Amino acid sequence: MALFARVLSQLANFVVSISQQQLTKPPPPVLDALHLRHAYAAWSATLTDPDLLDQLHWSDRHTMFADYGLHTDAVVLTRPPVSGTGSAPEAPPQKRRHVTAEPRYQYITSALGYGSLFPLLLRILPPDSPRLPALLDAMSRADLLSSPHGLRSLSVNSPYYRRPNTEHDPPYWRGAIWLNINYLALQSLRHYARNPGTPFPVAQRAEDLSRNLTASLLSTVLGEFNRTGYLWEQYDDKTGFGQRAHPFSGWTALISLVMPYDSVV
Repeated sequence: MALFARVLSQLANFVVSISQQQLTKPPPPVLDALHLRHAYAAWSATLTDPDLLDQLHWSDRHTMFADYGLHTDAVVLTRPPVSGTGSAPEAPPQKRRHVTAEPRYQYITSALGYGSLFPLLLRILPPDSPRLPALLDAMSRADLLSSPHGLRSLSVNSPYYRRPNTEHDPPYWRGAIWLNINYLALQSLRHYARNPGTPFPVAQRAEDLSRNLTASLLSTVLGEFNRTGYLWEQYDDKTGFGQRAHPFSGWTALISLVMPYDSVV
């Protein structure tokens, strides 16, 4: 929502600016754009306010950004007993979601992953934010989000790590490496590493992480391309093997923007 509001505000501002240069009397659609520019600018300012972000989503205890809501981790998939006494064999009933402890309002801290990094990924945090070191720490630790093949989508210590979504739906955003988010991470790391407002130790760590992440992504994606002949939708965080849809030259084609310029000339 923060990025959406920012982009809509910029688009409305562009429309108003062009119209004011070309028209002496703006038509109603331009006046609408003028109104939207102010409305979305206000939304953007609210949604990117670091103090409000802290109040709503920062957990001091777990040093992470997290969703807040009615939640419990005490959920399992169980198969109901087969009903009926007929002689014809029945297909086993599908597993059902079974909650063993009542949900309560809380920070959802058991799912450290890409979602926890969005204040950094979208560069909402100012360069001198006291939250940056904790996010960089999560991105650099092998027991959390760091892997030899890129940033995994869910922390190793999450109860949902590599667990099926449903009985017939294997893990999707539960550990695998996705190039779209890794690309955002890489661009943001470079942003904070080179921003003059970033404290030197934090900037240096962001620079080191960006270099390591670049090497990991290139090795994984190009290695799998050489091995299989394909770009893949996602990559296994343990083996680096391509997974799911292929050929997949959608967001995985972002690897071309990850390559250092001097490596392709």
